[in-house]
Amino acid sequence: MPIPLSREELKLGYVSSMTVSHDGKTIYFGRYLSYEHDRMNLGVLSLDSNGQPTGNVSYFPDTDPRNPEYKLPYDSISSVIKIIEDYNHNKLYTITRSSLYYI
Repeated sequence: MPIPLSREELKLGYVSSMTVSHDGKTIYFGRYLSYEHDRMNLGVLSLDSNGQPTGNVSYFPDTDPRNPEYKLPYDSISSVIKIIEDYNHNKLYTITRSSLYYI
């Protein structure tokens, strides 16, 4: 049975991508048009056996901090376009896009 989760209730901002882990115990969210200059745009939420959240959303960078483009300039935005779980190798991949923001 699906469990509805509100992005407002979870304080996620705009969400551009989402995936559920193969075991159904974790949901991964990617922020859309984020101004977070530290790129903490990958939200992770653990679920109990009934599909209910167990705690708060934890945030992680949407790119490797060793990447030279890790820190965004103050006039830039970043979006997590796709999240892919490779459970055979215990890895999570993200496809992100960053760009200058123009009004």
